[in-house]
Amino acid sequence: MGETLQYNYSIRTSTPTNSTANEGHQALARSLSRLTETGSREVSPLARCSSSSLPVSGSSEGQGTDVVEPSSKKPRISAPNSTLNMKSGYCGTASKIECKVKPQPGFLSQLRRHNQRMKLKDYVGNGALPGQFSTTELSQLGVSPELISVTSSNAGSFRFSGRKYFSEAVLSSEEGVRTEDGGVLHAGADGCVGLEQIQRAFLSTSGVDSQLIGEQWIANHYRWLVWKLAAMEVAFPRQFAGRCLTPDWLLCQLKYRYDREIDNSHRSALKKIMERDDISSRTLVLCVSSVTVREIQLRTRVQGAEG
Repeated sequence: MGETLQYNYSIRTSTPTNSTANEGHQALARSLSRLTETGSREVSPLARCSSSSLPVSGSSEGQGTDVVEPSSKKPRISAPNSTLNMKSGYCGTASKIECKVKPQPGFLSQLRRHNQRMKLKDYVGNGALPGQFSTTELSQLGVSPELISVTSSNAGSFRFSGRKYFSEAVLSSEEGVRTEDGGVLHAGADGCVGLEQIQRAFLSTSGVDSQLIGEQWIANHYRWLVWKLAAMEVAFPRQFAGRCLTPDWLLCQLKYRYDREIDNSHRSALKKIMERDDISSRTLVLCVSSVTVREIQLRTRVQGAEG
């Protein structure tokens, strides 16, 4: 201001119409292939079902115009939560107090470290502006109806439909699904994924210290990430429909914000000003989340004078 399981998914893919984006895709795929050979993790099914090209932002310093493409590597197989915990050495949220949690860069942080990114303008086409589409047009282009109505006010209560990202076998057995950054994501009792499920999955992610962040921190970033990713799909549906607002990609971006803000101690421009570490007259680029219009009633008081 972003993989593992029994896969009964319907994987949606779409290809940008401009040649620049296609060339960028191919170059990025080759770069990510090299990154994979140097030790990158496998991609989870949650990311695979969100298609191939996803935007990266989530920076508290305004670095939200890059696009990365997760490589399509062989996914891991889903297993019950207890099995996943044993294999990963995860000590649980409660017992993390006794564990010494070491910083561990997430998927997006590693991509940025290796400069595996391309500018948004190069992906959508230089000079391309966010489109104005009707609800019918957005639906025809693949944008989910529930996503179209997302605003900055209701984004915090947004819930993902679990059947879009989990197989029926996983939903019925209540097994956990390994995310790109190593957390374990479960669907809720209603088969959906919301703030509570995202929070648990994030706190189970390797390198995340639950003692350094609270529920309010996660809830705040969850709200803004949902709104931002939904806006990406609505603004550029031909490029991003069905790709941005997914549970795994949201968790990837949440981990990226954690890496920057908590592990690397990066602060936003506003936070620096509020903490009096920067001048208030500096130039800022801000996002307007909402505009409230209130009617002001003017009352005229007439006083008469005798005589």
